[in-house]
Parts: sequence; structure tokens; C-alpha cells
Amino acid sequence: MGCMASVEQGGALANGGGAEALDERVGMLRDFIIFGGVLTPVLQKAAAAVELVRVGKNTVVVDGEASNDSVYFLVQGRVALTTKNENGFMVELAQLQKNSLAFVEALTDGEHETNVTMSTMEDCVFMTLSHANAAVWKEEATAMYKRLEIMAEERKLARSTLEGIELFKQMSKSKQHMLLELCEPRTFEKHAKVLERGQREPKSFFVIASGKVDVYVDTRKVRTIEAGEYFGEVSIINDDAHSATIVVSHESDLVALELTRADFLRVFTGEQLVLAEISLRVLGAQARLQDVLNVKIGRGYFSDFIRKEFAVENIDFWLAVQELEKIDAKTKKSVVESLGIDPADIKARKAAMLKEHTDAIYEKYIAADAADQINVGAAMLSDLQKKIQAGEYSFDLFSEAKKEVYNMMSRDTYVRFKDSAEFSELLSEIGAYGYSPNRK
Repeated sequence: MGCMASVEQGGALANGGGAEALDERVGMLRDFIIFGGVLTPVLQKAAAAVELVRVGKNTVVVDGEASNDSVYFLVQGRVALTTKNENGFMVELAQLQKNSLAFVEALTDGEHETNVTMSTMEDCVFMTLSHANAAVWKEEATAMYKRLEIMAEERKLARSTLEGIELFKQMSKSKQHMLLELCEPRTFEKHAKVLERGQREPKSFFVIASGKVDVYVDTRKVRTIEAGEYFGEVSIINDDAHSATIVVSHESDLVALELTRADFLRVFTGEQLVLAEISLRVLGAQARLQDVLNVKIGRGYFSDFIRKEFAVENIDFWLAVQELEKIDAKTKKSVVESLGIDPADIKARKAAMLKEHTDAIYEKYIAADAADQINVGAAMLSDLQKKIQAGEYSFDLFSEAKKEVYNMMSRDTYVRFKDSAEFSELLSEIGAYGYSPNRK
């Protein structure tokens, strides 16, 4: 990985730049929307505390495995934000363009690990504000410091709230980052009405950071939603009026993260694991097996049930193939190159993981002497055995067998599962709307 290139220290007299260098930084700061309306004398004091950094293309500016103590103002160029996925491969979170901010939390947190790497995709120019120099802003450019501080605190609130919710952990890394960026903190006083049954606005999705809300259908209280839970998704998905009235509890104010309908669709479209939980809550007993399997607690309940029927190899095989297919996640070549990584190395690592996982699945579920051989047609088993023996490895090798096992479970085991105590407990735990243990 590369390292940062030339750095010009801030200050009116630094590097002999004098007033001209200071004026350049003032102009750069003025171009950031967050500092709109700030007077020139204040901008000058702020500009004296930043460093101007010029970085060449394909250079790592912030290493996600190291600590960072600076806020970055991207003045020119384009950068990639990346992180490691569960298989150890770098995946893209976002690309930032001119006049974007990165690592704002460093303003208040100081030196800390971000788990996010920033690398240049073009020649770039940054201004950096270190945690130490932020003290200058706090004293001499208070208005600018306050604006950044609010942004930093909102990011931290969103991060701490979302990272504690299992539902969002199942999303792709890029969509997790997008959700974090798009959520807007909102505060509602005790007894405030957030949503009203029969009304179409606001069309928003809310995640509770602190406090509680009570859910009413007409005048009947049907449930309470607490911190770490969410509401508002039904009217967005159905594009209909709100089906219930949501009122803040009398106990305390509500702090929630709000996502507009447009942003909700932008974030969650294509996120099958998240939509599956929402489908379970909305559809209840009408939900598909796919929805159950895509939700962590759903998989747990279904596995417990299928184990009683001595057919656990089917769900175990389905999950093993699911994990194999995840290894084939793609990352743009330009992003990989910006990290200084050779695409050939990634290809070789994926090939090794493909072979390792495929062999493990074959030996446990497919081979003639497999201990937990799956119940699929003899012709399919024979075809898979021949391909493995011939070294014909691919990420979709088991896709047809996975589909056949799924269809078998859906037609047979899942029908009985929906009449079981495990399914009732699942719907109760997940908070299925309109469901009670005594009514299916």
C-alpha cells in the first residue's frame, strides 16, 4: 500500500506561502456547503489550523487497520472508501468526490481505528484538521467547529444505534455505510404523535435510538416498540396510508433515526436479508421459507425444527452453499488498484477458498460415502461427483442442488414448520404484525 505524498503545513507563514497560501485555504473551506455563510475572518482563523495535502493516484491515505486522528476535506479528485468483508476481501463502501468530508468523528474522538480505508482513485488534494488543531477551531472558529461537532455527534449516534441491531448487520457493507450516511436524527417529546393511522405522510422509516413508542390501532394499544427496533416500513413497502398510530411513550422523549421513503428504497432495494425480516413481520404465516432462512433467528428456529425430523443435512447444505456463493463478491478493478493490490492476488485467493469450501461441501453432503448426503436425485449427485473428480470448480457448482433442496424443504418440512411451536415463537419474537400465539 502507498503512503501520503507532499504535505504543506497550515498557517499564514508556513512554507513561505504567506497570505496567498492562507487565502487559498480560505477559498477551499468556503466551497464546503457546511460552512456556508461563515465570515472571512473566521474562515482565516480556521484555515491557519489546517494542513494542505497533495496525494498521487492509487495511494492509501488512511489505513483502516491503523489509527486516524484527522478530519479530511477532499478539495480535488476522487477517493474510494473500503473495508474488509467477512472473507477478508476489500469491498467498496463509497466513492467521494470534490468537497466531501471524511472521518468527521476524529474531531471529537481523536486518534481511533476506523476500520475504513481511504485511497485515491485520481490525484487528490485534501485539507486535514487534526484532533489537536481542532482545539484552535473550537476557540477561534467556534461556529465552524460547532457545525462539524454536530455532524460528528450525529454520525456517532447513528453508528452506535445501527451497529447494535442484528437486522442491519446482515446488509452488505456498502449499504450499511449508505444507511449510516443517510439517517437523520430526530427528537420527539413525550406524548408526541409520530405517525397517524390513515394518513399518508410522513412516509418515513424510523429506528429508535432511545425511548419508546406505543402502537395504536384506533384506540386500542397493540404493542410497544423500544430502542433498537424500528417502525414505518409497512406504509413504505405497501405505498399506502399508515396502518397504525405511533405515539411517544409518556416515560421519556424519543430519539430516532429517520430515513425518507426515497432513501429507504435506495438503501434496502436488493438487500434480501433485511427485506426478509420485514416480510416476516408484515406477512407473518404467509411468509415464504426464503424469508425465514434469510433471517438469523428464523434459521435458528427452522434448524431446531428440522433437526427433530432427522433431516438437518438439508438446511446445513443450503447454508454451506450460501456461504460459498458469498466468496464471489465483486470489487471494481479501479478500487482494487487504488489500494495498491494486484487483482491477480485476489483471484488466486478466491480460487483457493473456492476449492477449500467446495471440497468440504462435497465430502460432507455429495460424495458416495458422505456422512450427511443430501436427498436429491441420483443423476444430480452423480453429475456433481464427476465434476469434482474432474476438478471443475465454480461458485455456482451446487446452485441447482441448492434449489432442489430448497424446493423440497418448502413443499414438505416448511408446511409442518408453520404449524409448530417453533414458528409461533419466531413470529412472536420478531414482532409479526397482527399475530398472537392463539391466532394463526
